[in-house]
Amino acid sequence: SSGMAAAAYAGVPLTHRHRSQSVIFLTGHEARGSHPPDWSRYAKAADTLVIYMGIERISDICQGLIMGGLAAETPCLAVQWATIMQKQVQAPLQQFSTAIQAAELGSPAILIIGSVVELA
Repeated sequence: SSGMAAAAYAGVPLTHRHRSQSVIFLTGHEARGSHPPDWSRYAKAADTLVIYMGIERISDICQGLIMGGLAAETPCLAVQWATIMQKQVQAPLQQFSTAIQAAELGSPAILIIGSVVELA
C-alpha cells in the first residue's frame, strides 16, 4: 500500500508499542453523490490515521478531527510523491492545513496523523 510505503520511506512507524497500537487507512474525499466522511467519527477511532487523497479537503479534515476531540497539537505529516521526488511537511494538526498550503503541496500525497510522526 502506498500509505505504508510513504510512512516507511519517511521513517514513520505506523504502529509503535508505546505510541500507537492501531492504524486506520482512509480516503480523504467521497465519491460523487455520496456523503462526505464524518471526520469527527475518526478522531478517536485509531491511534494513527493514514489518509489518501486528502490534500483538497485538508481544512475540513483538520477541523473535523479537532471537533471530534483529537488534540490540536497532534503531530501530522504530509508526504507528496513518496519515494520519487518526495516532499514532506510536518506540523501540528491545528497548523497542518496552513503548512501544507504554504509549502504548495499537492496530489498525490499521503497524510499521516498521530504521535508516531514524532519518530520520523
